[in-house]
Order: sequence, then C-alpha cells, then structure tokens
Amino acid sequence: ELNLVTQEWKRLLFPEDTVPHRRGGHTASLYKHFMLVFGGSHKDSSISQLDLDSYRWSIMECRGSKPQGRFYHSAVVHRDSLYLFGGCWGSKWEKRSPTNFDDIVELNLKTRSWSHIEGHGMRPEGVSRHTTVMYEYKIVLFGGKSENKLHNTIYIFDLETKRWMQPKTEGPLPSKRYRHTSVIHEDHMFVFGGKENNLYFNDTYTLDFQATSLKMLVGIWMVNNGVDYSSQGLPHTMVSWLDSL
Repeated sequence: ELNLVTQEWKRLLFPEDTVPHRRGGHTASLYKHFMLVFGGSHKDSSISQLDLDSYRWSIMECRGSKPQGRFYHSAVVHRDSLYLFGGCWGSKWEKRSPTNFDDIVELNLKTRSWSHIEGHGMRPEGVSRHTTVMYEYKIVLFGGKSENKLHNTIYIFDLETKRWMQPKTEGPLPSKRYRHTSVIHEDHMFVFGGKENNLYFNDTYTLDFQATSLKMLVGIWMVNNGVDYSSQGLPHTMVSWLDSL
C-alpha cells in the first residue's frame, strides 16, 4: 500500500489461507471499500474481495449462473454492479487454442447475483487483452485481440438500452493493438501503449467525448505529444489522479 500523503510504502500481510491463489490476466475493481478480484484462471469464477478497512480477504458468496472462468477480460463498476466483458480461456499448455468470449456478465453487488446480459445491435466479436472504461452510463470498448486478428475500433454498450453501437470517429485513428491501457478523465478517454505483433507502442491517444454528437455518435481522436516514455516493459498499468496520468 502506498500512502499518497506521506509517499511511503507499506507491505500488507494476510493469513496465508485467506489470500487468493496466484494468477495473471485477472481484474481488480473498486466498489465502496472493497477491492473485487475476478479471473486469472479458467478454473475459478469466484469473486475474491479485500475489505480495505479491515484488510481481510474473503470469497463473495454469489447467486445465479456464474460466468465461465477466464483471463485477459475487462471489468468496470457502474453504480452497484460489476460488468465483465470478453476475455479468453484455454492455453498452449493444455493443447487448446484460446477461446475468446463476446459476452457481458453483470454482478449485482447489492443482491450478489450474477446475470448474463443479452445485448442488441452491432455486437463486437469476442476479444481479449482489450480495455473497457465507463463514460456516464456507457461501457466503451477499445482494441484487443481475437484469434489472430487485432482491433482498433470503438464499441459502446449502452447500459440503459442494452444496445451495442459502433460510433464514427474523426482524427488520427490509433494503430490496431492489444495489451494497452485506457482510462477516463473527465470527458476524455486516454489510450497508452500496447502491442501489435512484434511492434511495441509508446504513444498516447485521446478520444474526446465532449465533442461527441449524441445523434451521430462521432468522437474526436487526438495524438498527445510530450516527453518520451517507453512501454517496452509490457504489461503495464495506468491510472488517473487529479489532472495527471
């Protein structure tokens, strides 16, 4: 834990039998004073939660039809629900090609019940190593990998109408990529880094939602120029804090 006031790190120790097993390609989401961890293994579809007040791990007891275990998916929190999209399962160690998911799964955090959302409209194909962010009541999907295909398109899922849309965009389009990061800051989505085959990116793109027409659904892409930085050490993370990334 890093104390942002004192700038000091503190190592947190937990009873060994309560800590989730080691994993990769999972998601960790904040809801109130809990950190919710899902995925990282196709054999585990439970939610591990860390109480940030008491620093205690526990397994959330949930009802309903659990989603398939997966990794390299995405997760966002909106109001009192956790939404999962995409991801994959299978590996070369099991002599199984990864299968990419195209589903949206909702966990109602008040009732602790799972449900699968049947979306309508221009549904994206199954992807992994993509990003999703929340803007108002919409889930914004960018990039990712499906089988041997890479993506650089934007898809929007409206949580009120349960409909997928593929908005038009203007400006310089980011290269197709996966394993990038995306964050929302005010009315902008920032996309950094990522990978396209053997090419590693260290660029930053901004999608301006304030310039978006609600009828035409047009977003404006911009390239950010600044100091040189490197994303060669993939994978990486990015967060928004005040007016900085």
